[in-house]
Amino acid sequence: MVVPVMALIHSLAVHSSDTILGVISVGLTADEEGFLSQFAAGVGLTMHLIPFDPDLVKHTALRAPHLSRAAYARLFLSELLPALNKVIYLDTDTLVLENLAALWKIDLGGYLVAAVPDDFIDPSEIVATNSRLGEYFNSGVMVMNLAQWRADNLMPRIAALMASPDLICEDQSVVNVICANRVQLLDRKWNFFTRRFSEYSNTIRYISPAILHYGGTPKPWVDKTAFCQVFLNYLPADARQKVRAGFTKTSVMRRMDLAQRRIFGLLFGRQKHWNAAVYAVGLALAEWRLAWRLVWKRGRICKDTI
Repeated sequence: MVVPVMALIHSLAVHSSDTILGVISVGLTADEEGFLSQFAAGVGLTMHLIPFDPDLVKHTALRAPHLSRAAYARLFLSELLPALNKVIYLDTDTLVLENLAALWKIDLGGYLVAAVPDDFIDPSEIVATNSRLGEYFNSGVMVMNLAQWRADNLMPRIAALMASPDLICEDQSVVNVICANRVQLLDRKWNFFTRRFSEYSNTIRYISPAILHYGGTPKPWVDKTAFCQVFLNYLPADARQKVRAGFTKTSVMRRMDLAQRRIFGLLFGRQKHWNAAVYAVGLALAEWRLAWRLVWKRGRICKDTI
């Protein structure tokens, strides 16, 4: 999991260089910890490792194949960071494309978190957490009011919820139950789900994302996916080449066969082929607009000198 953290660190260095970075160390080897610390220093960021005891979450529910129990570590941040009253939490599969100062300056008041609504959550999760669509939030990007978490003594309740066998979305179920009716909702640009591009309405699809979230699968460091090129541009050249080399290869004959099917599908007006074409063109346009904005804003995205 070092590769996605490298991309996230570099994106922070480019767009939010005044960030003081903390990395929760769950399952990282000493060599990996040292590498990430050196990498962060190389791009000008101050980085702190936050040790976490995996035994604290070894009995928790785990359903989604692309997740690990490390996801539960975010629920312990009020204890792991006792000197801080507030923190911005980011999943490792995110990229930061704007300065985070606007998020940091949010006045949380009595809210426990500020986060983006999850428009694609399963209805059964809404019912299980006693939430409502539009209020249920994704836990991959959160501004967390750690002082309020401690004042409300939430850890005993969190521990009880983590032990439940009925969790549908693991840690996200827990945090939505804990923070119900105490969430300050953020603009969707702060947690733009790349995998859901085709499902967004046009008003959301073509916003300028401040944070890209590569939730679900495939991941852009494993195979080609939406906004993959943006992710790759935040990796050093050698790491980028290794990632690309691991992508699934499609033979020339297979590509020709697929192209032929699509052409005939379009000619004969087959809806699934037209839908695929519209999606492909829309995604290409969104990726081009985003890449142009980033290049225009910063001169270039990737620093191959890292």
